[in-house]
Amino acid sequence: MRRALFAAILSCASVATAASDVFSVHLVATPDAPGSRMWRLALPGGGVEEIALESAALLDETAIANADAVRGPGGGGEIRLVLTADGAQRLAELTSRNVGRRFGIVVAGRPRAAPVVTTEITNGQLVVGGLPSAEASTLAKTLGPPSASIQAESESPPGAARDVAALRVIEGNWSGLSATMDGVVIYELVGGTWTFHDGTLTATNGVGDTGRFALTTDVAAPNAFRLDPVAPSRERGGWMIFKREGDRLTLAFFDGFFKRPEDFAPAPKKVVSSSHSGLAVPPRPPGRPASEPAPRCTSYRPSNRPTR
Repeated sequence: MRRALFAAILSCASVATAASDVFSVHLVATPDAPGSRMWRLALPGGGVEEIALESAALLDETAIANADAVRGPGGGGEIRLVLTADGAQRLAELTSRNVGRRFGIVVAGRPRAAPVVTTEITNGQLVVGGLPSAEASTLAKTLGPPSASIQAESESPPGAARDVAALRVIEGNWSGLSATMDGVVIYELVGGTWTFHDGTLTATNGVGDTGRFALTTDVAAPNAFRLDPVAPSRERGGWMIFKREGDRLTLAFFDGFFKRPEDFAPAPKKVVSSSHSGLAVPPRPPGRPASEPAPRCTSYRPSNRPTR
């Protein structure tokens, strides 16, 4: 069976509601179950499955915070639903109680997926896959606004593309040696690591917080890449530029990612970080002197602790 249900963030009432023509999630029932309704589910690759769905909706469109049309692993379209915090809790409760059962996901009055719940879903994301790209895009617009990372990606410069080959020059593990903003040391970035692998970045700062990002390059600027958070990371996305000189990697980005830097020269709110190749993390510098102001770098402040 196709993969169609995953975890993210969600909000909804704590009780079942009436079915909605916009969006609803139901338990798949036996055809003779009281109050159930038969539906025809189109299968990817052709074919139709007759399924019965319970009439009560476990979730509806009020649970949706954002809806993004994205490209699935097989090249087709997917709808990624980012839900509110209350809904994420509700989804976790529903999936925890119904492991082994199927959920029917109805969008625009038609069942689009009926995946088996294999485990409790705790990150609150629903992904409905196996759709034509154009249909996924149309349906996503009816379900909610795009998430910040998708919106920012749509505003990327012409020529932006996911080109993993362009990033092979920085593939590997890099240990943070120094980081400054406005001429002041960013101690939370010193001693951290940057790990580039197959078009992704896993960044861990000097106090152990970590975040994971998907990378997009720009053919017009080969030394630049865009970061967009990968769930469950919830940081803001934006652009960085890089420069490799032997075993030294220099990165530059603006705090808040409000624009893409053009060079590595000092500028207000620009962070410049230097790293060394390899896994060994250098000793952290002594703590910030009391007389030195503490800079606040909001672009890179991951909220997710690494798995121990």
